[in-house]
Amino acid sequence: MIKIGTDCSGIEAPIEALKNICNDNNLKYEHIFSSEICPYATEYINKNHNPTILFNDMTKRKDSEIPYVDVYVSGFPCQPYSRANKFKTDIDPRLNLFENCIQVIKTVNPKFFILENVKTLVTLNNGSYFNEILKRLADINKYTIHHKVINSNKLGIPQSRDRLYIVG
Repeated sequence: MIKIGTDCSGIEAPIEALKNICNDNNLKYEHIFSSEICPYATEYINKNHNPTILFNDMTKRKDSEIPYVDVYVSGFPCQPYSRANKFKTDIDPRLNLFENCIQVIKTVNPKFFILENVKTLVTLNNGSYFNEILKRLADINKYTIHHKVINSNKLGIPQSRDRLYIVG
């Protein structure tokens, strides 16, 4: 039984993918937790995915409230790193959500994690944000860190969208 938890859960694309993988390979999973602040997305999650725990604001939960998962996935907010955001600033509060992702990884020690974001994160500000993220993940000293920009259409998804994946 694979135990999974997601933050910045949106419409739970990771859970949909895991569902397909499990169904195709006769595996089972347990959706332990999600977190999402958008009321429409939380309604969707409740009606379609039924996690054991649905956190609203991940910044307000205590570390002790986060249960163990084998797999942790977060698509932490991309707006601060996106080319479309013409108002980038070092004080964008969405930048802080990566801190919550790091805290989950340190607290829970999942078997592996996947972090997803826009490809611009790799080059923005001469790569300083990206390099800091990689350094912070390496400093946990429990994971081998890999990263790659992948276009979703190369994986059979009917959308052409480059995304950065960081796996530990």
